[in-house]
Order: sequence, then structure tokens, then C-alpha cells
Amino acid sequence: MSVYFLDSSALVKRYVEENGSVWIRTLTDPRSRHKLIIARVTWVEILSAFARRQREGTFAPADAAKALQSFRFDLDHQYQVVEVDRSLIESAGQLVASIRCGPMTLSNWHRSCAFCPHLRRRRQFH
Repeated sequence: MSVYFLDSSALVKRYVEENGSVWIRTLTDPRSRHKLIIARVTWVEILSAFARRQREGTFAPADAAKALQSFRFDLDHQYQVVEVDRSLIESAGQLVASIRCGPMTLSNWHRSCAFCPHLRRRRQFH
């Protein structure tokens, strides 16, 4: 068993066929018994990805509804969710500032969240 922090660009591959979907589906298969950690904001990002694909015509409404149902089930039963609070935001900001990276985009937020010393100390997953 390993621990994986998944951002939305990786996790969406579980529900939408993309390059890398096979690997992500293998990694997230419950039989692997991996600990899968996501940030709370991932809920919004995944729903946004589903909606964008529907607008683009690459994701049928029925497929989107099925994917949303699967994601909701996995969110409730498989993923451990990191709650975003002030302390985590402060720690993530310190990490970003210490490595002199660019603006705090959501991608940087996920990386900060995954490597944040505050997260390693806290271990309060839901």
C-alpha cells in the first residue's frame, strides 16, 4: 500500500477516458488498498471538468451523470479529503514562497497541499 495525493487533472482520468486513464484506474482500484488523498477543492474542479467536456460535446449527459455518481461514491468511501483551513493555507503559502515559484495557481495549490509540512503533522483526513 502506498499513499498518493491526486489533483483533479490526475483524478479526472478515472472518470473520463484520457491519456493516462488506465494507469490512474489501476492506481485507484480499491483492491490496490492505496491511500488516496485529495484536497476539498477537487470536488469543484472535477465537476468543472465534467461540465466543460459536456459543453464541448465530448461527454454525453448520461456519461457525465454516471461519472458524477461514481465520483460522489468514491469521494464518500475511498478518498481521504484534506480540508482547507487557514493553517493549511498559511503553510502552503510559506512553502510556495520558500521555493520561489510563480503565482499561486490551483496546480501550485495542489502541489503545496501535497507537500505541506502542516499536512504531514496534522493527518486529519475525512
